[in-house]
Amino acid sequence: IPQSPQRIMADEFLPGSVASFYTLSLSDPARYFTDFQDLLREQGLYTPYQNTLSSLNTTYGIRLPDELLEIMDNEISQAFDPGNPDNGDGCSYFLMRVKSGTQAEDKLSSMVARIAAVESRPVSNYTTLFKLDNELSYKIYYLPVRKFSAKVFGSLFSALDEHYFAILDNYVVFSSSVESIKSLIHSLILNKTLANDAAFREFKNNLSPRSNLLYYTNLSKAQGVY
Repeated sequence: IPQSPQRIMADEFLPGSVASFYTLSLSDPARYFTDFQDLLREQGLYTPYQNTLSSLNTTYGIRLPDELLEIMDNEISQAFDPGNPDNGDGCSYFLMRVKSGTQAEDKLSSMVARIAAVESRPVSNYTTLFKLDNELSYKIYYLPVRKFSAKVFGSLFSALDEHYFAILDNYVVFSSSVESIKSLIHSLILNKTLANDAAFREFKNNLSPRSNLLYYTNLSKAQGVY
């Protein structure tokens, strides 16, 4: 991987109930897209990829992947949370680390606003305010582009169909529903994250502090994932 190893921090935001996740660390996000597009050319898949992005860009007046490159930092992750198998409430997450949460919210909320304008709908139709108490609240956005993460970053990040997202510190967290975003926020507020899970800590303590790729699976939780 032509990227310098980075310190991976997604586990500090993922719920402790996550059974599996993988992270790519990207010291040069622009190089990621260049190399990814070169790979698609070798596989004969570049034209449909580019046609998909061009269609989105033309339809909504957005610039993919350039607008994401302007806010991206050095990490993208996909995670799988089996939830309660009896309830069928499992979900997946796509995390993108960003240079600035404020900058990312400005950029992504602008993108949502442009899509809303094209769809002739108020922006309020694409936002949900999640209030934990009178002082703490989070805005959850709906990005109405099916398979968004796969269309931009490739099939390695294809777990999500619908894309809702929230900005949490220096991460944009995507998931398939408002409820799954709320669940992640609850875990984060209560410090019930993967970074605080004993089994994961034991696993991570045996790794280099910096890496290009991190893959983790807890087999005791993974029955609902694989």
